Amino acid sequence: MRAVVDEVERHEVYVTAHVHPDAALRRYIELGVHCIEHGTLISEATAALAAEKDVAVVPTLAVIKALHRYGAEMGFPAASLAKLAEIEPVAIGAVERLKRAGARIGFGTDLIGPLDRHQCLEFSLRREVLSPFEILKSATSVNADILRAGDRLGRVTPGYLADLIVVDGNPLDDVGLFQEDGRLVPIVMKGGVFLKGEP
Repeated sequence: MRAVVDEVERHEVYVTAHVHPDAALRRYIELGVHCIEHGTLISEATAALAAEKDVAVVPTLAVIKALHRYGAEMGFPAASLAKLAEIEPVAIGAVERLKRAGARIGFGTDLIGPLDRHQCLEFSLRREVLSPFEILKSATSVNADILRAGDRLGRVTPGYLADLIVVDGNPLDDVGLFQEDGRLVPIVMKGGVFLKGEP
């Protein structure tokens, strides 16, 4: 991992690690990984280390919830379902610990294939510990910074790409508006081009 981190930094890019257990999280953060995907079992101490080292963590609550609910009918192995049963009720605790530590929290779901329809579930699951503003910030400016594109994405400001949506309602009052899987998002613009709806 040291060699990987050294190499990507020479090329001015970054490395992420797919990690759940706390001991592994601490090790990867200490070795210089730039971003952690999942971080489900992160401890208070490791969350504080992530904040200190400015390592972003991207929790993925939606995939845990969706697989816990639909994994058996999709043919998931019993051992995997048993692991999901253990972490599903405690996964939100990672987000809470990261928030308390002041770590950067990105937004992701890890959902693909038939479970893709549950992408928007991530917004509502995070409401237990994050404000709507914090959730939207994770999905926009924090993610742009993780991608090292914070100089052109993730903010509504002159000189940035016009990647915008119009929401039927105020997501700062109710981030659950995204739960309708796009029904309450009549307009989508990417780079100034309308992909859905018109002004």
